[in-house]
Amino acid sequence: MSAEWLTAIASIGTFVVIAATAVAALVQLRHMRSSNQIAALNELRETIESEYFRNSAEFVHKTLPGLLNDNLIRHQIAAGTRIPAIKELTPAATLADFFEQCGMFIKHGIIEPKLFCDLWSYNVLISWEAMAPLVINFRTIQNQPGLWENFEYLVSVSRAWHAKYADGSYPARAAREVMPPLWPEVAAAISKRDDAANITG
Repeated sequence: MSAEWLTAIASIGTFVVIAATAVAALVQLRHMRSSNQIAALNELRETIESEYFRNSAEFVHKTLPGLLNDNLIRHQIAAGTRIPAIKELTPAATLADFFEQCGMFIKHGIIEPKLFCDLWSYNVLISWEAMAPLVINFRTIQNQPGLWENFEYLVSVSRAWHAKYADGSYPARAAREVMPPLWPEVAAAISKRDDAANITG
């Protein structure tokens, strides 16, 4: 066998070793990314399931809309008072800061959007609906257009998810369970609702 053939075989062998090393590195990176994503999701889940977060979410959904109509709160915001100084808004800031972090994780690819949205997109949307007036007024008066922008980005991602899966995200090829019949009370309520819709339509 000539020296040229030996050199060629050695080159091929080197290429195979390098390629195998690259593939192994990619596989390892993929496993690391999955592990990091699982760890991040677990941290988010623990926060969302905590009593403090649940209380903050309940405040935002039930109390905040009325509080934002309070003249004293509005005057404090209009005067440029910083968010931490308005103690009544602490639960709202807590919720917004949390979703700001979630949006950052998604924006930088730490968490896949579809995983997050499948779990919590509804929570994001109803929270933003209550928070949006606070966000725009704080941003404007304090000249901070980037305030909670990752939260806003998360809302955009969540809306896109809901638009794509308006009827749910159940896998199309998976069989559905045979459900029991509706209760008579529910069937009657649906019939009444449909009749009213036909009249107004």
